[in-house]
Amino acid sequence: MARVQFYAGLRQAAGCKEADVPGATVAEVLQALVGEHPALGAALFHEGRLSAIIILNGRTLDPSQGLETALNENDAIAIFPPISGG
Repeated sequence: MARVQFYAGLRQAAGCKEADVPGATVAEVLQALVGEHPALGAALFHEGRLSAIIILNGRTLDPSQGLETALNENDAIAIFPPISGG
C-alpha cells in the first residue's frame, strides 16, 4: 500500500493531506484515488491525460515507465497540481 501525499488544491479535492492507497502500479493507485474521491479525477487528468506532477520516493516519475511503474509496499507518492506561468 502506497502512502500518497496531496499538495495545493489537490488536498481540497481529496479532502485530506495524505492517504494510504492500495495498488501494484501508479495507475492502479490513481484509479483507486479517483474512485474514492471523484473530484480528484478533474484535478489529476485533462482530456484523458495525466496533468499532475507525480513524485515517487523523492524522484519525478520515470517517463519511460510512466503510470505503469510498479510499486513496493512502502512507496511514497507525492502529487502536485500542474505548474504553469511565465
